[in-house]
Amino acid sequence: MGMDSAVANLAAAIRQARVDAGLTQAELGAFVGASRFAVADLEAGKVTTQLRRLIETLDAVGLELVVEPRSKRLASVDATYTPNKSLEEDVLTLADRETT
Repeated sequence: MGMDSAVANLAAAIRQARVDAGLTQAELGAFVGASRFAVADLEAGKVTTQLRRLIETLDAVGLELVVEPRSKRLASVDATYTPNKSLEEDVLTLADRETT
């Protein structure tokens, strides 16, 4: 997968997940400690140096970045996991699991 398509897929996945969670760009930014503008840039597919380096490194070693809903991944590892109603509740649930 090329750089452009990898970034476009990542940007679209983040935007869709945010919309599905019912969050504005500003709310997501506040939640992760970034500005609304940083979220907008990410959703627009603006490539940062770090992101470019990550994708180029993955490509060089024959890997690709795959983004999927966390609930799918966790469900395959932990059959007792059920996604909560909000992104914030999901993050708090996961944080609790990591500390226990």
